[in-house]
Amino acid sequence: MQEDFVFLGDLSSYEVKDNKVILVCGVSVVELQILAPDLVRVRLAPNGLFEPDYSWAVVKKDWPKVDFKLEDTGRSLRIKTAELAVEVTKSPCRLSFLDTDGSVINSDYPPYGMGWSASRVKCWKSLEYDEHFYGFGEKTGRLDKRRSIMVMWNTDAFGYGPETDPLYKSIPFFIGIRKKKAYGIFFDNTYKTVFDMGHTAEDFYSFEAFGGELNYYFIYGPSVKKVLERYTELTGRPLLHPRWALGHQQCRYSYYPAERLILLADEFRKTRIPCDVFYLDIHYKDRYQSFTWNRSRFPEPEKLVSEMRARGFKLIPIVNPGVKADPSNKIFVEGVQKDYFCKYPTGELYLAKVWPGTCAFPDFTRDDVRDWWGSLHSEYVRMGFEGIWNDMNEPAIFVERSIPKQLASILEPYMNLLLGRGAPTTELMTRRTMDLDVIHYDRGLNSTHEKIHNVYGMLMCMATYEGLRRLRPGRRPFILTRAAYAGIQRYSAVWTGDNTSSWEHLALQIPMLLNLGLSGIPMVGDDIGGFASSPTPELLTRWYQIGAFIPICRNHTILGSYDQEPWVYGEKYLEIIRTFLVLRYQLIPYLYTLLYQASKTGHPIIRPLLFEYQDDPNTYTIQDEFLVGEFILVAPVVQENSNRRLVYLPRGKWVDYWSDSSIQGPVYIEIEAPIDRAPIFIKSGAIIPMQPKTLYLDNKPADKLFIHVYPSDSSSFTLYEDDGESLDYEKGVYLLTPILCKMEGDKLLFEIGDREGKYSPLPRHLVITLHLIEKKPARVLLNGVTLAEIDSYAELLKSEQGWSFDESKKLLHVKFRDSGQRQQLAVEFS
Repeated sequence: MQEDFVFLGDLSSYEVKDNKVILVCGVSVVELQILAPDLVRVRLAPNGLFEPDYSWAVVKKDWPKVDFKLEDTGRSLRIKTAELAVEVTKSPCRLSFLDTDGSVINSDYPPYGMGWSASRVKCWKSLEYDEHFYGFGEKTGRLDKRRSIMVMWNTDAFGYGPETDPLYKSIPFFIGIRKKKAYGIFFDNTYKTVFDMGHTAEDFYSFEAFGGELNYYFIYGPSVKKVLERYTELTGRPLLHPRWALGHQQCRYSYYPAERLILLADEFRKTRIPCDVFYLDIHYKDRYQSFTWNRSRFPEPEKLVSEMRARGFKLIPIVNPGVKADPSNKIFVEGVQKDYFCKYPTGELYLAKVWPGTCAFPDFTRDDVRDWWGSLHSEYVRMGFEGIWNDMNEPAIFVERSIPKQLASILEPYMNLLLGRGAPTTELMTRRTMDLDVIHYDRGLNSTHEKIHNVYGMLMCMATYEGLRRLRPGRRPFILTRAAYAGIQRYSAVWTGDNTSSWEHLALQIPMLLNLGLSGIPMVGDDIGGFASSPTPELLTRWYQIGAFIPICRNHTILGSYDQEPWVYGEKYLEIIRTFLVLRYQLIPYLYTLLYQASKTGHPIIRPLLFEYQDDPNTYTIQDEFLVGEFILVAPVVQENSNRRLVYLPRGKWVDYWSDSSIQGPVYIEIEAPIDRAPIFIKSGAIIPMQPKTLYLDNKPADKLFIHVYPSDSSSFTLYEDDGESLDYEKGVYLLTPILCKMEGDKLLFEIGDREGKYSPLPRHLVITLHLIEKKPARVLLNGVTLAEIDSYAELLKSEQGWSFDESKKLLHVKFRDSGQRQQLAVEFS
């Protein structure tokens, strides 16, 4: 209730110190820190004393000096930068953010503004009729979070539903769009926080925390892209993950014994299903203890790694934070001796039950504990494992509780196998976590778990990442995590946790993944097919038609469910799934370039339509379509027994991927979508690099680079390449290749521009396919020299160079050797 709060009063004085404007309101103080022309930090100290200034999320602390002016009009102050203004109303003290035209971007709600009640802090903002909200990390429900109320408190949410909240991750950042202009607010507070985005009232929204400081960053776009760029500059750019992480990944709770993985690996190769990664869930461990092996199931782990690698597969083991409290457990003994575990204020060791039984938990806020934890991965590295899967790191603690009714019927077929007798009325997964009075070192502050809870999982990933960097010098770590806080993009990829095999969940995953991308986390995925229960053949197939375009393409299911590998439902569905996974692997040069772009800008790989078409309000609520980069629009089927769907195409010309027919947007169209097709559209002007078909990404160096062009008046794309695995790109060993295409009268020009970087691909040919070419060219010239016409595309692929034209498909193919230098094609039609 608002009446429980004390609200910020009148401004009594102010002063300017360096890049800070300090507002004194009686005893209370507000600090405005001008970090950049479009970035302002706001802090409130109700008693006039600010907390120690440290953040687990913010990595950029030193900002260039910003020129700003302060005007005192009597009734208000106005602080102006080159890109925005902050207006401070004096009585009572309230903040408004304005653009350079003087239009309000965002403002405090006049009756309340900022306030506090005991340990709670809260900020109220005016809500406009046309305001929309996105981001907030991992949240169920609609893409647009207007009228939603959301809690940030990392929670093990097994089998969550469309209204379940909170979930596994806490990213207290959102993007608002108002009058087609975007802004961002990052509320950097690790306590339990609540965002009420117009759920309680129609004229205001609010964000609050149950401890800590009211400390938020305001970012002005006006584009969504610019907001994300600034946010990930503040909290850290996303990782450039190893290229193989974009491959198809296979997982189950659990695959064992070792022989089963070999059989499955062979079946993938036999059925020609592209795949790069297998995961090992907790049954590889000795009594579920991390860093151990169940030798009856996996007698020779190194041999298994070697045999899987020989088949083109990488292995990734699961690691949980709980360390079994057992005198025979050397890791536990060492942790106790060195005082590495979390304790109560009394000094008593905190112990709780998870998979291995009674466990202690490392205090990841300590540098030495993170170093120790990272070093424990040395055996995995020695054996040849390529990544780590961090799970149960909310942290989750076991208790018995009732299963939600909606899950009971889904889980009944195998609940006894999963949990033992008495199921499905009880289960072990839990919403419980550490006791809130448990102490973490936290840079000498001795903070309670109530403060550290939401960052615990990220700090575990930080320890893992830093350890892998030390243990595998020169190579990129890969980590997949369930729990996270803002800044997780610096250490790990994420997935959306324990979803369910249902059509409802299939539809739910799209806005969840898109909002994660709008929260600065581009490397995202979900459990294809659903984790809890088993999908029908139709559901698994439709899920793969989405998963083929998702950054983390990972099939995962629960103990006791039916097999969920791509071939389990027979040749009909296998062929469809194979088609989409083959397409994914062909698109790897495009996807890897998008991953590189994300590491430089924070832009997501998969994007809601509003990301590219912010000026089109029709895109603001579309949550069953998405863009892959700028050029590919995917409109999957998410309803059972559906063979048609309505698709919205934004402005511009779009080309149906399957038929090459063109459609002018903006337009709503109804399109056929039989089980073997998901509607896919290519934007006119697209330049999409692709590679030959392959069963895994390290199979063999590609001797051809295919470039598909959908010509418009003028378009461009810059291809990124490196070795895909090492850190040499940080030393300039990469290759950026600008590709341009434009029309000049009756001539089409295609150009490979000057390269940047020291990476050299192996010798290869370029095969250019120009779509929607209405008539046969008169001549095709490469660097001014006429190329020979070849009778067919099949013959062209066997030739050193030349061109062929398919009149029925309106496709012009051109092949030539990649010289590594600038090269230009001229296609003349008369």
